Amino acid sequence: MEVSPTNTPSSRGRYAFASIDETQPLLNECLTGYDIQHIGSHGDFSFEVDRVRIGGVSISDMSVSEDVAVQVRGLRSGYKFLLPLSGSLRVNHRDRSAILDAGTSLILGPGEALEVEQWTRRSRVFSVGFRGDVLQNAVGSILGLEAVPPLEFQSPIAVTEILWRWTQMVQATGDFERLLLSASGPVGAMDGVIRGFLAATDHKYPAVADDPSRTVVPKTVRKAIQKIEEDLAYPLAVSSLAAHCGVDARTLQTAFRKHLGTTPMAYLREARLRRIHAALQAANEFETTVSSVASQFGISHLGRFSVEYRKLFGVSPSETLRMRG
Repeated sequence: MEVSPTNTPSSRGRYAFASIDETQPLLNECLTGYDIQHIGSHGDFSFEVDRVRIGGVSISDMSVSEDVAVQVRGLRSGYKFLLPLSGSLRVNHRDRSAILDAGTSLILGPGEALEVEQWTRRSRVFSVGFRGDVLQNAVGSILGLEAVPPLEFQSPIAVTEILWRWTQMVQATGDFERLLLSASGPVGAMDGVIRGFLAATDHKYPAVADDPSRTVVPKTVRKAIQKIEEDLAYPLAVSSLAAHCGVDARTLQTAFRKHLGTTPMAYLREARLRRIHAALQAANEFETTVSSVASQFGISHLGRFSVEYRKLFGVSPSETLRMRG
């Protein structure tokens, strides 16, 4: 049974704000009230958001250039999942303090408040929002229930193996142009996003889960992922990455294969490709070249890079650059 998101209009938006005031229209769409303040000065302020919205689901990749504090008085409706891919957020949620990083995520529920004491500069935060009663409707559809009350999620939560795999899947879904050309299309993709989220999180309807596994991704792997995401532009070897994590190379390789189904270097290559893909989508083809963008992420062999890029995204880097608009 397919879980259909609320309506199915699709949109893609990329935003770059040079001041806190400029963020207001975008944030007011989903928050009942908020306040952002600088808590440090390290240069010009910038807040960048890359967002895909399909029906009642939105997928966002956000980054901020300076340390900021954020007060959220509440979501207008629905739920919002937050996970830093690099850097960290120090938060107060449900009368508890926590540090969100690559190993700890948060789920904000309807009307819930959130205090971000510090969103560290250059942190990259991945967010998935579920509007209205999308999740309740999905549970009802899967289990054959006529009415499902608002869901209650544990939060903050450790990033389990299944939750991390879901995050990777949703990041791929956020590739909007590729999504529109996929066999499942936007509705099918959002069906997978919704089902996957319900399967990967703890709530009172565990029967919707496709996989009961809740194995926590170990700290070693999370630390390696954060290092990779922060240093995509620099050369990284398995040995240096393992040393950073305090283990030997074989241990790190084994942990990646067990918990992520890949190797550290394969993860690094794909992370670079996705970041380059996002940069090409946001670039102006008359002012930017594929080689200049690729070189920013340590790519020197353009031929091999182009082959791997097309294999992952189904189009060439130059085609992506021309798609902008």
